[in-house]
Amino acid sequence: MYAILRDRNGSEIDRCKLSDTDPLDCDHFAAVFSDYLGLDLEGEEPDSRIPDGCEDLSITLTEDPHAPRVWCSANYMTAQ
Repeated sequence: MYAILRDRNGSEIDRCKLSDTDPLDCDHFAAVFSDYLGLDLEGEEPDSRIPDGCEDLSITLTEDPHAPRVWCSANYMTAQ
């Protein structure tokens, strides 16, 4: 499995390969990417989901980074 960070246009910014012990949770990887890249993201709370088309960034968890099938995905805004 992979966690993939994409910008609002769907272009890949970064990805990481998940280990068997990594949680299958987009919010976890949003925090990982935001710490690693120095981003301040909003929308990491379960009740504050960002609708499709309004996001700055998205996280996708997928078995194959080139396949359209995903395990889950979530959208995030950068904090102002």
